[in-house]
Amino acid sequence: MYPCFCRQQQMLNAVVLPPLAMVRHPDYQEAPTFFDLFDKFDVETRKLTMEHIASLLQKFVDKELLDKAPVHRMLKIYTRLANEEQINAVLQMTVEGFLRLASTKDGVDAMVRLLGYATAKQRKAIVKEMKKVMVSMTTNPVDYLLVLRLLCTVDDTKLLRDVLIKELTKDMGTIAFDPQGYFVLLQLLDTSSEPCKHLPLHTRQMLQLPAPTSLKPFDLRIGELRGPIVEALEKELEETAGRSSSDCSLSSPPKKLRKTNVGMKKHADAEPSEGGGEQGGDDAAEETEKRKSTFKDWLENQYASRVFLEFVKVTKSPKILQFLLGELSNNATSLRSFVDHPQTQRLLSSLVKQADETWEVAGSPERPTGQDKGQSKQSFIEALWLVLAPHLSTVLASRGVFLATDILQASRRLNAQNLEKQIVQVLEGDVLKQARESAQAQGLSTAGLNVLSSKLKEN
Repeated sequence: MYPCFCRQQQMLNAVVLPPLAMVRHPDYQEAPTFFDLFDKFDVETRKLTMEHIASLLQKFVDKELLDKAPVHRMLKIYTRLANEEQINAVLQMTVEGFLRLASTKDGVDAMVRLLGYATAKQRKAIVKEMKKVMVSMTTNPVDYLLVLRLLCTVDDTKLLRDVLIKELTKDMGTIAFDPQGYFVLLQLLDTSSEPCKHLPLHTRQMLQLPAPTSLKPFDLRIGELRGPIVEALEKELEETAGRSSSDCSLSSPPKKLRKTNVGMKKHADAEPSEGGGEQGGDDAAEETEKRKSTFKDWLENQYASRVFLEFVKVTKSPKILQFLLGELSNNATSLRSFVDHPQTQRLLSSLVKQADETWEVAGSPERPTGQDKGQSKQSFIEALWLVLAPHLSTVLASRGVFLATDILQASRRLNAQNLEKQIVQVLEGDVLKQARESAQAQGLSTAGLNVLSSKLKEN
């Protein structure tokens, strides 16, 4: 693999370097990358090289070779080294066939840099051209970065909502379960003023590249796009919660073939991007019949569960929180499977740690005697505890012990004294002893029980 890449680099050097640069640097084929070689050039040689590459790019555009991987490599090199004037010139040169660059990582790298300097008119044309392939690009291990860059640089958010976001909302189920698509949803749900911290490092770095023609603040732009995504996710989750698990017998999350039409195909001879575009992708994924996911799928899938968590953090939806509790409280076996599943246990613990007094549940389980019966909602933390309490010995003998510990800590953090008192009274009984005996009988670790015992003694 490495010798092949070296030969490709040598051939590229022989094409992109002007004769004078080869004469001045006869060892040009020994440089590991073109950028290492370019760093050795003086000002005059650099200028000649950039002019030579620009001339080559114009010829390739004229000959309609913009979909070729070597041209994409050349564009990547040029856009990394070019100044603003040169960037604008090559953007004008390539804008008519812009999406043809989306077939390789090198091409997408160049597109991301070019988009930062695009005019509103150019971005509008690109957005409209992407409409029919929006979902396939969002779920593509290469092109999802381009989707994110558009969403993070186009100031006309009405255009984005009417064209691109509208397409995303039609296929929330597929996108949320996709190893690249969920990154796009996480960014749209994120409320910070910079790229989402859950994105791969390389992706965040690319989204922070200069975009002098983008005027809106980052968080304002994303905030104006969030509404339709939140509504579509809530609708999807409500429909999923109302669907019987027995109607959806497949256990794996839905997959969708990565489209290979214009602007979607990943060329094997493209240079890999550093750090992130390849993460989590299943490039050999075969097309399977799309099926409707269950609510349990949303909680157990590593991608969809993260989307679920961020959705709840943004909306604090009482209805969705109640659906979650309803899924947990079906029966003791179901509850044990949820709290002992690594993904769902982490999800539930994360929700507990994020929750505050404003997180309420609609149609909660009955409150203990003596509480205000006129109050129709109760806190999520309290409602979750009421689900766990009847099966506590079973819960504590599993990974659920960490969830119980988090609920205890949350009751103290939120100064929910009545709830804390209930938890402590129950745990100071025989339930911890029973859970320890059960765990030891099954050969399970009691480390979580030891942590819970130590937390009980605090305060």
